[in-house]
This record gives sequence, structure tokens and C-alpha cells, in this order.
Amino acid sequence: MKRSATICGLTLLVVGLMSTNLQAQDDPNPQKVRIFMKAKLKHAQDVLRGLALEDYDTIAQSSNKLGLLSQEADWNVLKTPQYAQHSADFRKSVDRLTKAGREKTLDAATLAYLEVTMRCVECHKYVRRARITSTRKPTSVESLVLGTHVPSLKQLLADSKKE
Repeated sequence: MKRSATICGLTLLVVGLMSTNLQAQDDPNPQKVRIFMKAKLKHAQDVLRGLALEDYDTIAQSSNKLGLLSQEADWNVLKTPQYAQHSADFRKSVDRLTKAGREKTLDAATLAYLEVTMRCVECHKYVRRARITSTRKPTSVESLVLGTHVPSLKQLLADSKKE
């Protein structure tokens, strides 16, 4: 019981530290990034609405807009080969979604939408990890959450006392 409480406490500590560190990041223009991200989300929501209503024009148009957004300069929040690969994978998935919308195949469009969603989640996870590790060396607790290495319980407890 005590061990579970310690692990829960450490997890909450890590989440708090991670969110604090992400807020401290110096984005080139946080307001511009926020607006851009809202546009991406709106187009993704429009695709979902199109899927639910079997509105193929909305699916094709909204997914095409997502693809166009991914080619703008504001899209490139990191300059790494891994980020470039995430972006390329996203574009391929969006292309499949647009094609399925144009071909009016609901099942293919639905699967492509799930794939696009997975690409978004994978990329956002990568960006969060990259930003955390670029500003400082992660603690053993953060490393555990990030999956970069598995520290011993002794390391976890020592790190939690330091913070």
C-alpha cells in the first residue's frame, strides 16, 4: 500500500514537472503555434463529422486541408530527422484519408482517420519528449515515464527527495 502511494505520488510529481517544463519552453511564437494547432484540430474534427454523417466531400476537403497545413512552415516545430519522419508519415496517412473520401469508401476512410489520429499522437508524444530532454537531463522518474531507461526504486526515491 505504501509502495503504491509512493509510486502514485512520484507519477503526479513527474506530470507536474513535465507540464511546468513544457510551459517554460521558448516557442518562437506561442500564440501563432496555438492558432495553428486549433486549425489542425478543427480540420480533424470536420473529418470525424464527415465520417459520422457519411459526407465524403467533407472528409476529402477537410483531410486535404490537413495535408496542406502540414506543408506550411509553422508545421515544423522541431528541426530533427525524427520530426521530419513523423511529418512524412502523417502526410502519407492524410493522403490515404483524402483518397478514401474521394473514392467514397467509408471503411477505408475510417481506418485512415484512425491512422492519422495515431500519427498525431505519436508526433505530439515525440515533441513533448524532445522538448523535455533538450532543456535538461531528465530525472530518473521522468526517464521512467518517457521510457528512456528504467531506474531502480532506490533511484526513484532519491530523485523524489531532491525535488
